Amino acid sequence: MRRAYLTKTANQKLVWALLDYAFFLQFGSPAPRVEKLPCGKPVFAGCPGAHFSVSHTKGCVMVVLGDSPCGCDVELDRAVPERALSRVSAAEERRSFSALEIWTLKESAVKLVGEVPGGDVYRFMANARFERVGGKILCQSKRSAEAMTAQCGDFQVAMMFEGEGSLPGLREIGERALFGYEGYVDVER
Repeated sequence: MRRAYLTKTANQKLVWALLDYAFFLQFGSPAPRVEKLPCGKPVFAGCPGAHFSVSHTKGCVMVVLGDSPCGCDVELDRAVPERALSRVSAAEERRSFSALEIWTLKESAVKLVGEVPGGDVYRFMANARFERVGGKILCQSKRSAEAMTAQCGDFQVAMMFEGEGSLPGLREIGERALFGYEGYVDVER
């Protein structure tokens, strides 16, 4: 199987086009203008009830859209350096999750909150501890949020939503469905 990878700039353009399309599918209208908060987090201008997060890596783009704060991360399958992993995770996390699951969960948490207290991302990541509880992934410091993570082909993906209830069902636009309500779904064409 051959793969053609887009450049970083093309991935960035594609992720914003996908966000526009997802917004249209969800709300039936064009997406509002995107602006950045002082902390750098992108938000829809004048639309406080719609939240999103975007991520891209070589060969994949990801968008989550919801009615509560959310965060997502996608990473091409790779080794996470032990030094970085030990800096952002506790021993119990390393026993419960793979290194790349930890990394994508932590990145999702950063994107969910937007502004990291004190600006120290590594300290925030270290304090955002994840655990599996009754089939769910919860963040100890953000009990109002639920997370999902999955290995999808060559990619590790994670997302978090804050609010009541469980994670919403998501649909993927394209050949692969990364998340469905029950977890990972692969769509055959």
